[in-house]
Amino acid sequence: MHQALFKQKPLAAAVHLLLAVSVSATALVSSAAYAQAASTESAAASRAYDIPAGPLTQALNTFAQTAGVLLSFEPELTAGKTTKGIKGTYGIKQGFDALLQGSGLAIAASSGNAYTLKKIPVSQLHSTEATLPEVHVRAGVQEDVGYVAKRSTTATKTDTPIIETPQSISVISREEMQDRGTQNLMEALRYTPGVITESYGVDPRGFDYIKLRGFSTMYSGQYLNGLRFYNSGFAVFNTEPFGLERIEVLRGPASVLYGQGDVGGVVNAVSKQPTADSVRNIQLQAGSNDRKQLGLDIGGALNEDGTLLYRLPVLLRESNSPYAYSNGAKQPDDRIYLAPSLTWKPNGRTSFTILSEFQKDKRGSQFHPYQVPYGASTNITSGVPGFDRMHQRQAMLGYQLEHTFDNQWTFSQNFRYAENDVDYRSVTGYDLQNNMMSRYLYAAKEHTEQWSVDNRMQGQVDFGGLRHKLLLGLDSYNVRTHQDSFLSFAIPALDITAPVYDTPITMPASPSGSTQTKLRQTGIYLQDQIDLGEKWRVTLGARRDEVRQETNNLLAMTQQEQKDSASTYRLGVSYLYNPRIVPYFSYSESFLPNVGRGYGDVTFAPSQGKQYEVGLKYAPQDWDALFTMAVFDLRKTNVLTKDVANTCQVSNKPDCGDNYQRAEGEVRTRGLELEFKANLMRQLDVVASYTYLDAEITRSEDGNAGRRPLDVAKQNAALWLNYRASSIPGLSTGMGVRYMGPTYSDSKYLAEVPSYTVLDMALRYKIDAQWNLALNISNLTNKKYVTTCPNGSCYYGSQRIVLATLSYAW
Repeated sequence: MHQALFKQKPLAAAVHLLLAVSVSATALVSSAAYAQAASTESAAASRAYDIPAGPLTQALNTFAQTAGVLLSFEPELTAGKTTKGIKGTYGIKQGFDALLQGSGLAIAASSGNAYTLKKIPVSQLHSTEATLPEVHVRAGVQEDVGYVAKRSTTATKTDTPIIETPQSISVISREEMQDRGTQNLMEALRYTPGVITESYGVDPRGFDYIKLRGFSTMYSGQYLNGLRFYNSGFAVFNTEPFGLERIEVLRGPASVLYGQGDVGGVVNAVSKQPTADSVRNIQLQAGSNDRKQLGLDIGGALNEDGTLLYRLPVLLRESNSPYAYSNGAKQPDDRIYLAPSLTWKPNGRTSFTILSEFQKDKRGSQFHPYQVPYGASTNITSGVPGFDRMHQRQAMLGYQLEHTFDNQWTFSQNFRYAENDVDYRSVTGYDLQNNMMSRYLYAAKEHTEQWSVDNRMQGQVDFGGLRHKLLLGLDSYNVRTHQDSFLSFAIPALDITAPVYDTPITMPASPSGSTQTKLRQTGIYLQDQIDLGEKWRVTLGARRDEVRQETNNLLAMTQQEQKDSASTYRLGVSYLYNPRIVPYFSYSESFLPNVGRGYGDVTFAPSQGKQYEVGLKYAPQDWDALFTMAVFDLRKTNVLTKDVANTCQVSNKPDCGDNYQRAEGEVRTRGLELEFKANLMRQLDVVASYTYLDAEITRSEDGNAGRRPLDVAKQNAALWLNYRASSIPGLSTGMGVRYMGPTYSDSKYLAEVPSYTVLDMALRYKIDAQWNLALNISNLTNKKYVTTCPNGSCYYGSQRIVLATLSYAW
């Protein structure tokens, strides 16, 4: 099935078909516009605008000039005020109202096409704001224009301003991802503080190696639309950035809202969803590694009253992996992706959105030449073309329901069913004697099914003279996995002086391992965001989880059951020194089950995380910018380590090695994170970050106590500048620099992996309102650098990647 679909090479036919559709649609739109030319008086009052967030004075003048109207007002009225901007089609009054929302000002027509500003009387302020035009919201979060997000739901599951959120959170917007030419989740987070990505360089298998504050998120910290992906083995869900609106990164323990998870935090990707604004965009991309990609993104209203909305992102890609075999054979990197969604709004209090996604990947499994441990690379690939593979199919179907009752309480339900199928095969070298490389075969067939649901009731109450924003939630995860693994050492050795790759490789007739796992997590949580008056905000949270996991060894006919429970808590305090300067303090906890058995067949206690964090958030008055600083102390206890008092032999306990384990290890990280994001003067976008991470293994019997954890740099920093040239309308350029400090990546700590600095560049030209050209270059100087060397075998970072993109909007 996998091979048949990809052998059809659908991209060329699809490009011609979709181009024909877009040209036809453009012709129809042009014809309709010409036919309505006689009524352009209304067209002058309703047109498309794209005015970014920023100073209100500048935004109003831009809008008036574009709309062709006269606007007069006293400068004192708008001094120091900002606007969230507008993007979409607006009439003149609707556009002014949207720009003025929350400013305490209103527009008034004077005569002809002239307008003035006036203050809204305090007695009318509430009722007037209630009648302002609709602000498009997705899952409780207002859409952002530019790089600087104002609100987020990931940290609190409520619509809370980022500046008032008492924990570190970063948001990577759609525009930022697009400007940098983001191709995967790791690339999207390259410029984010507290984040380490691409630890294993370029991995054609598609895994997203992301660490937050020194701890991996791959198996417990990656989310889509607020629901966790359950990843295991090779069945790791992959996120396509073309289908995303934004990515929110919450750093630090987050179990109070999300249940089991590691201490580093949460990476929550937010999908593109239906919008009332019309979306029509087609994108063609070509570049390094024979890349050919087609992207289509369309959406808008399906009926006149706007109660039915839709969105359809589609992506087709044919490409090769950067790593080829020694004989020149290529590894594929092909993808089919589509994510249709539909929103129904029967009234102003109810919204129901169906979300679906289908993705099919055909990739390779070889990602570096064979290296003699602690020796030089042979520059010989050990695998077998035509046999090695990483084929993956993932599909999802879910919905988001939200209903507001008459008493202003809101019920939300977020549900998703997801499945992941993986066919993995790889031939790997493990020894080299007399120029003959011994090899083994490892293969896995994996299937994962996951049901996730999160129910929330949110409302505001006044109690004890204080205003409380209450959130009561009940969520549940049900997961079933099945893995068959195949292992064989009867593989012909490879002569590295004259390698021959056409020797047939046969899969073993029966699996060497077969495991079935069932997991169920149920949690209930309560959060109270308390408004203590003009200055103070307090966030309290508590949660109780019950987790049950059953593992069946289908070959040995054995079964293990493990039950864990945990209570976690959270406290956050924000002090609004003024609306633009907010220091805060937070305490948060997490837990993550340790699966397995120790001496005496006892189960392990879950690992636990506790974090203390103090920080400052600053939004300058006259800039569309946000500066954040965080200092934290994070500890993870009950880490698995050797049980030196009890040993076992391979003959009677094949799964324990030389020692049993016990949950008594500990890791501590302390650090400083700085982030600055800004949209300056409508010409310059800035992303700057710095991380200092003092990480130490404080308790361990593995011989590494007192040392820094593997692949965790003490310092990293990044800077991205995007400039729109005023002298050449439509031209913009971007330049980025990324620094990663030295790390250790070998359990023997024999050598330090050196630091590296990489440059990125972008060049874009907006031909007109519809056509755009972009050139993105990652690793501009083609720097060769090492990312990690486990057991003395080193992995390299991405070489220079050049991508050219032509997009057309209609």
